[in-house]
Amino acid sequence: MLNRFKGLIIFIVVIVLSIILFFVVKSFTSTDDVKPIYGSRLNSIKDINVTDKQITDIKNLYKESSIKQSVKVVGKTINIFLTVQPEMSLDVAKGLASKSLEVLDDKQKSNYDIQIFISKDVDAKDFPIIGYKQRSAEEFKFTKDRTAE
Repeated sequence: MLNRFKGLIIFIVVIVLSIILFFVVKSFTSTDDVKPIYGSRLNSIKDINVTDKQITDIKNLYKESSIKQSVKVVGKTINIFLTVQPEMSLDVAKGLASKSLEVLDDKQKSNYDIQIFISKDVDAKDFPIIGYKQRSAEEFKFTKDRTAE
C-alpha cells in the first residue's frame, strides 16, 4: 500500500521543502527594516514642527473672512487650501497667502515650503491659482495669471 502512494508522498515532501527553502532564502536576501518615505530629509524639522495651535491659528485667519479652508502638513510642506467668495478679486486672493506667514516663526519659514491653493465655488476664468513659497524665498510666487475674457 505504501508503494501505491510513494509518488504522492515524494511530491508533498518536495513541496514542503521548497516552501521552507523559499522562506529561508527570503529571510537572508530581504531586509525587514522599514525605511521612512522621506529618508533623513525630515530630521532637521524635529525641533521646529508646526504645532496644532499654529494650524488652528492659520485656519482662524481665514475664518474671519468667511473663507473655507483646510491646512495639511506633509513632510516639509505646508499645504493651505482656500475657497474664496465669487466676488473676490485675483489681487485680494493673492494677498491672502501672506497672512499665513504671520503665524509661523522665522525658523519654520526657513525650513518649510508653503503651498496655497485658492479656488472659487463657481467657475471663474482667473481661478484657481496656486501660490508657492520655497523655504529660502521671502514671498510667494503664483501660477501664471489667467485673464478673464
